[in-house]
Amino acid sequence: MQKARGTRGEDAGTRAPPSPGVPPKRAKVGAGRGVLVTGAGAGAGAGAPVFLRPLKNAAVCAGSDVRLRVVVSGTPQPSLNWFRDGKLLPTPTPEPSCLWLRSCGAQDAGVYSCSAQNERGQASCEAVLTVLEVRGNAEVGPAWQGRGHRG
Repeated sequence: MQKARGTRGEDAGTRAPPSPGVPPKRAKVGAGRGVLVTGAGAGAGAGAPVFLRPLKNAAVCAGSDVRLRVVVSGTPQPSLNWFRDGKLLPTPTPEPSCLWLRSCGAQDAGVYSCSAQNERGQASCEAVLTVLEVRGNAEVGPAWQGRGHRG
């Protein structure tokens, strides 16, 4: 009998079925630059904010639009704040979980973060937006190169 892949020498029929409490797929890692959860209610099920979909690093051509989107859970409903390079941005309307950047230019490149907070705690995530300057068919590189942007 041929052994199944990944069973470490066991016959495929002798493996125990997966636990019903364990999700069948592994979570994706490395989507953005990280998620931070703080506060007394930071434990599971406590109602503290949790990013179900954190920000992801993105690159966009100069002049293009880009949407930065998060999905947050928490009870009570968390309020969101958006930041670029640590500076508070106006709250997006009508959808606070989506930040649209129109006609991106060098000034839009940087580290974007979203902070969610409620009475049970606080969570944040961040990602890098790179704006590429394209001339003709040749990519020149990030628009922030040479403008003293920290790397």
